[in-house]
Amino acid sequence: MLKAKTVLAAIALALQASAAFADGLVTHNGSLMEVIKLSFDTVEIRYVQPRPGLWEVGVRPGTVLLRGKWVGPTLYATAVVFSGECAPIPYPVSGFVDQNSVLVLQGPSPWVDPYTCRVLGPGAPHNSTLVFEPLQAPVYGRGQ
Repeated sequence: MLKAKTVLAAIALALQASAAFADGLVTHNGSLMEVIKLSFDTVEIRYVQPRPGLWEVGVRPGTVLLRGKWVGPTLYATAVVFSGECAPIPYPVSGFVDQNSVLVLQGPSPWVDPYTCRVLGPGAPHNSTLVFEPLQAPVYGRGQ
């Protein structure tokens, strides 16, 4: 009985976290992204409109940035780093939805040798934190 209650509590936490960060459009680092719920606990985030500069490293609309699974209020995911010379390099991230419905993920982004495409270790601190902010719908009719 206790085990069943624990499982139900974990499912409820996962549903709350994924509901707080539901399907829809978000922004990330100057790009427009789409959150796609693949199942009740699995999510994928794809580029809709990549920011300038990402096109030259192969990012196009529909390119997947990360895929993950909710475990309670935490999203455990695999994100990728893009480089024009190499295939996307995966790395683990995890995080949560804050009180403003912003998804914040952190993980050790890889440092990649651009000539061999080998991962040399953790690097690039600017990729260590990924922030996804819900797109705010424009407000029409106020003072216009």
